[in-house]
Amino acid sequence: ITILNLSNTHLGDVGLRTLAETLQLNSSITQLELRKISLNTVVGVMPIAKCLEYNTSITRLDFSENNIGFYGANCFEQSLIKKSFLVELNLSHNDIGNHGAKFIGYTFGHNNCLQIIDLSYNGIKSDGAKHLVAGIEKNSSLRILNLQGNK
Repeated sequence: ITILNLSNTHLGDVGLRTLAETLQLNSSITQLELRKISLNTVVGVMPIAKCLEYNTSITRLDFSENNIGFYGANCFEQSLIKKSFLVELNLSHNDIGNHGAKFIGYTFGHNNCLQIIDLSYNGIKSDGAKHLVAGIEKNSSLRILNLQGNK
């Protein structure tokens, strides 16, 4: 199996933690689809974000529509600047706002693997966009940034 799609399930926090523990040791899955998985709290984001520090095979992650907010964006930032092989990340429809955009912008400046990121419909305004631009200026790998539906 190279693609694992658990989108639109009731995986929740406990299921996500179990999945993350399993994925740390998995080397065959390259694409992980976790759209709208019914997280109970934003704390559920931490295990999957942490997993990205150890898993070297996952290159594409869809974590859209999980309402992770700025805390979830912070979890991904911490993992993506340490060690990640992600090439594509979808965080659309997650309400990360300006504060979350600050974390993601910082990631851009410290991660040269990520090429495509979708941040559409996240309530990012001009202040958040400034942080994204500051990070992009330091990044040589990013090719596509989707900001559709933000203000």
